[in-house]
Amino acid sequence: MQAAPFPRFFLYGEPPRAAGDQFLHIEELEERSRAHAWTIRPHAHADLHQMFYLRGGRGLLQIEDRNLAFEAPCALLVPAGFVHGLSYEAGAQGTVMTFSDGLLRDVAGREGELLGLFGHGGCMPLCETRRIDFVVAELSRELCWSAPGRRTVIQGLMKVVLADLMRHTRQAENPDAFVTSGHPQLVACFRALIETHYREQPHIAFYADRLGVTPPRLRQACMGVTGAAPSVLLADRLLLEAKRALTYSDATVAEIGYSLGFSDPAYFSRFFTKRAGSSPSRFRRQQQV
Repeated sequence: MQAAPFPRFFLYGEPPRAAGDQFLHIEELEERSRAHAWTIRPHAHADLHQMFYLRGGRGLLQIEDRNLAFEAPCALLVPAGFVHGLSYEAGAQGTVMTFSDGLLRDVAGREGELLGLFGHGGCMPLCETRRIDFVVAELSRELCWSAPGRRTVIQGLMKVVLADLMRHTRQAENPDAFVTSGHPQLVACFRALIETHYREQPHIAFYADRLGVTPPRLRQACMGVTGAAPSVLLADRLLLEAKRALTYSDATVAEIGYSLGFSDPAYFSRFFTKRAGSSPSRFRRQQQV
């Protein structure tokens, strides 16, 4: 398996290790950020999602190829596997929740919209924070002891936090920033399959068969949730990995193309240029400026 061209951590600065299926970690923002001069360099977590709840301050979130300015009160959502970095103004205040994909799926249950919150990630302004303040404090308290029913309470509190965030997405000025409608659970499963197979570049029929649906139904779901066809989501994932490799690795353009399933470096270059608006070599030079 090809090594990631960017750092992967368990928690930031900690060597990768497997997370328990019900893993949840909560810490205050300054516990890790102050020690790093309020700058968290680009990295990823293999199977851990994160929610940054900002009560005070502002900063910049770099998530894949997007740079998003944020100001408290807000929530920053970072899906597992996404390369992200953060810079805060000194003294920013907030709470960082890190949790396993297994916990997220148990909490979401049949409510696919909750899973959809972690489809793309991003920044969400918050207009009402009293309940989130209370629930986050209660979650922190539950993690500090082993009272009967602890797991049930934690999952219930997590569901309240995610449900509140889902409601905020419907009131956001930019509703396209998050997945909130259509068939989010099917699309979430499709994205999970993409993560496993995108380097093989199988046909859409392969994914539809694995998901137990027809290609037209898969297309309908993807269009309803993301506004894009399944083939576009596949191409976007290939493009994202190509950008990561060009930015964070020293592999040649041809080597990157081969690693992504392209048998012809020239075809890879045409694919990249069409979708990124510049050649792979030019894109790499721009990232080094």
